[in-house]
Amino acid sequence: TRESSLLLIQDREELRLIQNLINEEEILFWNGLNFTLSEKSWKWVNGSFLNSKILPIFGDAKEDCCVYISKTQCISDYCAAENRWIFHV
Repeated sequence: TRESSLLLIQDREELRLIQNLINEEEILFWNGLNFTLSEKSWKWVNGSFLNSKILPIFGDAKEDCCVYISKTQCISDYCAAENRWIFHV
């Protein structure tokens, strides 16, 4: 509906830049990463797979989990949880 896509993070520098823009530890933002049960892997919305050296994920890797970014880490949670989001046009 917003004619946009959730954010894809390409490298650690981009992750640091985004985390530096987050003002408070408690503020969380969804990005374009979710767990696919069929492939048992984290997958970006563009169909590419996560490089865990670029973006380490804390928490469970299971069906219906997505990833949010905080000021200090990336954490998995159920995709239905309410958080802010980061997207690009």
